[in-house]
Amino acid sequence: MIKKIRRKNKMGTLLFHLMAKWGFFYNFDAFYYPTPKYKGGGDLFVYGYFQSPFYFDAVKDVLLKELVVKKDFLIKTQNIVEEVMSVNSVAISIRCGEDYLNSNLNVFSEGFFYKGIDYIKKRVNNIKIYIFSDDINKCKALFSFGQEVTYIEDASDYEGITIMSKCKHFIISNSSFSWFGAYLSNYEEKIVIAPEKWSKNKKEGEDIYFPNMIRM
Repeated sequence: MIKKIRRKNKMGTLLFHLMAKWGFFYNFDAFYYPTPKYKGGGDLFVYGYFQSPFYFDAVKDVLLKELVVKKDFLIKTQNIVEEVMSVNSVAISIRCGEDYLNSNLNVFSEGFFYKGIDYIKKRVNNIKIYIFSDDINKCKALFSFGQEVTYIEDASDYEGITIMSKCKHFIISNSSFSWFGAYLSNYEEKIVIAPEKWSKNKKEGEDIYFPNMIRM
């Protein structure tokens, strides 16, 4: 089994390049590795987080057209998609499952989300908040947002990330679901707020942040 690459050093870069040349693109850390030309002619195997705009910015327009769900949505989901596109929607993505809390990520308090809401309110009128989480019931018990919010419940993973990507502004946790939900949004004036530190290891995370992302 191939071990996860954890440090952006010469060995990590070399390993990524050697694998990529033969069609195996494997990335589970917080770094961007320049992608070499693929020498083979068969299938490509892509496995990992790939949480860096540097992987996609050159082809982002194509990516936004290609990464769409072809399966029909439930009427309820379609209605929510249309709603978030019609208002000043703010997607708040909160990870609070045990796997997250016990991970190497920088777990932060609810104050982060409240500060993010205040920041957006000073710049955007009449916002409407939508809550996405891996544990909605825990969010309801732990958080008080000071205004009416809409909890995205009973949505599949692909429905959830589609709804999120159609929102206009974002306050995200340090997770791949949150990151891609914000990155795939094509709203030109979007505000994206992310944790100042992505992981407990200060050396990891800088490649994750995309231009104009607000770090708190």
